[in-house]
Amino acid sequence: MKTAHRIRMNPTPEQVEYLKRACGTRRFIYNWGREQWEKQYQAYKQEQETVPEAERVLPPPHAFALKKRFNEIREQEYPWTYDVTKCVVEGAFDDLRSAYDNFFAGRAEYPRYKKKGKSHESFSLSPTINSR
Repeated sequence: MKTAHRIRMNPTPEQVEYLKRACGTRRFIYNWGREQWEKQYQAYKQEQETVPEAERVLPPPHAFALKKRFNEIREQEYPWTYDVTKCVVEGAFDDLRSAYDNFFAGRAEYPRYKKKGKSHESFSLSPTINSR
């Protein structure tokens, strides 16, 4: 059984700034992942159409591979993403995976880029599990 808690917050101005930064970072990472997904999918699709099956080497895009690639270049190209919790990065790739899974299963429209002020600004935190 899944449970959720709705909590009303009264953040300080510093906390408001952090929350806005976290939402913006998540939006950026989601859009980065979507762009990379498109590039990889186009290359994969072209290879499927032009290269004989025995010679194909490109795998279809996958959110886990994109997350791994992002974490490889994160420190050099996007060091400001370390200013927020790691849950923001993980959640962005989880959302991207869900968006494409739902599209390919016919449950949703094609994933769109998220735009500041136009999309729902949010992020979630992973629960910590104590193994006592």
